[in-house]
Amino acid sequence: MIPNVNSLNRSEQVRRDTDSQKNLSISLMTIDETILNHIIYNLKPEVIQGGTVKKVNCRFAPGELWEAMKKDSFVRDYQGKIQLPSIILKRTTSNDDEQLIHFNRYLNETVIRTHSPKNRYTKFSALEKKNAPINEIYNITFPSHMKLNYHFVIWTEYVEQMNKMVELFQCNSKDYWGTKDGYRFRVDGISFSHTVELQSGEDRMIKTEFDLSVHGYILPETITKLD
Repeated sequence: MIPNVNSLNRSEQVRRDTDSQKNLSISLMTIDETILNHIIYNLKPEVIQGGTVKKVNCRFAPGELWEAMKKDSFVRDYQGKIQLPSIILKRTTSNDDEQLIHFNRYLNETVIRTHSPKNRYTKFSALEKKNAPINEIYNITFPSHMKLNYHFVIWTEYVEQMNKMVELFQCNSKDYWGTKDGYRFRVDGISFSHTVELQSGEDRMIKTEFDLSVHGYILPETITKLD
């Protein structure tokens, strides 16, 4: 089928390969990375072991690691040694945020930027009278708000170490997690469940599990909508 050339609007055909401002997209992976990086670089979980400060290993649990953890009730490294202390987390559910639901899903806002590098003022351009006003137009799309639930499992050797971990997460809950110049997501309160596990031939381990609710938002690279 030959396309109708007369129906094309040349004003809408704008080059984007030379733009310094690219399309912004926020995915579920972006929220996962933000939560994990906030724990590693901002909270910085540490325990005192053997008179020295030891960093707590924190990572996301893929499907294989999560199934092995539920079967063995602990996490091992590649050499088969139990990793203590350790924190693993997994995203369990993701639903619409009932508190932030728009009646119109396709909300857009147009912003005009009057200053552009293309019409930068110089003495030479003033003499040549080439300072023509150039406006840069940005179309901002509102994201879709979601509520994500993460399940955490913490292992330590001693109760004193676990108390430090619980206090760390409890005091930093009900706050915004993220970076100063990046994304920030609101985190709800949490409740903890504590257990003491004794494995035959292994040392005693202190285990704590809790769920963490995160109010996030996603913005796909492409949005398909009906005219």
